[in-house]
Amino acid sequence: MRDATLAGAAVCVCVCVVPACDSSFACGSGATEGTGAPADDSTEPRPPEALVHPPDRDYRAPEEFFVELDTRAGPVPIKVFREWAPNAADRFYTLVELGYYDGVVFHRVVPYVLAQAGLHGHPAVNRAWRGRSIQEDPAREGPTRGLISLVASQDGSLTTQFVIQSGDELPGGIGGAPFGRIYDMRPVDRLSSDYGDDGEPSDLSERRLAAEGNAYIRESFPALDSVLASRVVGRDRGGDDADDEVDESED
Repeated sequence: MRDATLAGAAVCVCVCVVPACDSSFACGSGATEGTGAPADDSTEPRPPEALVHPPDRDYRAPEEFFVELDTRAGPVPIKVFREWAPNAADRFYTLVELGYYDGVVFHRVVPYVLAQAGLHGHPAVNRAWRGRSIQEDPAREGPTRGLISLVASQDGSLTTQFVIQSGDELPGGIGGAPFGRIYDMRPVDRLSSDYGDDGEPSDLSERRLAAEGNAYIRESFPALDSVLASRVVGRDRGGDDADDEVDESED
């Protein structure tokens, strides 16, 4: 793990208002359960200890850094600007550095509207992070196609789920303050949306995904895409390309 300065994260109860999805897990109901490694009957490989026992505080992110999410649809390149949303940037940086997003499924994809992910494939990890919410930052950017933010709850707290805006706006205020931008949206536009009305798996239960992990996805929604791997690929404290245009060119 790279040396990192720790940034504080406030803990609060989370009540999600994501339209057309099962908010019972995202809300943090049952958040009083222990955040250690409970008895585990999952068939998934044992997750890294740092994911089951999260750090007390998020790592402080560089002022600007680059993340790449590998998917079957192609690599999703993200540039994060910490000044846009410091709390969210620190949380995203911490999760990427810990390898949290590796194997995480895009469980909600509505073409040219949004792509959402962030519930872990191992139930023990979901239990560990359920109460590790942070306070939402004031929004400084958006709404614009190509922005990425953490999923916001009704009280303005966020945990691990992120949403990529692939349309002109996000429905129902699902996203918190944007903290970065995707510079090639073609892979996002190709993510699987094979289930449900308008590409949304309307019968997918976030509660079951949280409780059963990726075993639930393999059984019921095998065509959904996932993050094959995630990594920080560069750090840049300077630069002035926050207004660069998103790549929309055809393959």
